Amino acid sequence: MAVYQGARYRTPPLPFGARPIEQRRVGRIPVRGRTRVRPVTMVLAGILVAFLLGLVYLTQTLQAGVANYQIDNLMIERQQLQRELQSELGEAAQWGSESQVVEWAQQQGLTRLGGRIRVPAK
Repeated sequence: MAVYQGARYRTPPLPFGARPIEQRRVGRIPVRGRTRVRPVTMVLAGILVAFLLGLVYLTQTLQAGVANYQIDNLMIERQQLQRELQSELGEAAQWGSESQVVEWAQQQGLTRLGGRIRVPAK
């Protein structure tokens, strides 16, 4: 099909009483404006945000509580270890004294060998 400048498309003959396309009224297409955010949507969004913030706060609070609990347990364990260390140091000091060793040896039926022998440090 060839197209020439100024050529028009032929319309088929119209039935009786019909108007040509150019004479028809142009129907307006309703243009919707931007959809507004409904108040219900805003309330639901606010509830969701508050719920999420509450969850974050709750997890942070629980983590802080767990950390404090662990710190308290470690402090108690440290105090127990310090008491045990003091007890062991006292016992070692007691058994390190000559009088305690001699008394224990006599209870076991051992006797003294003789005088003291000093070994010089090099």
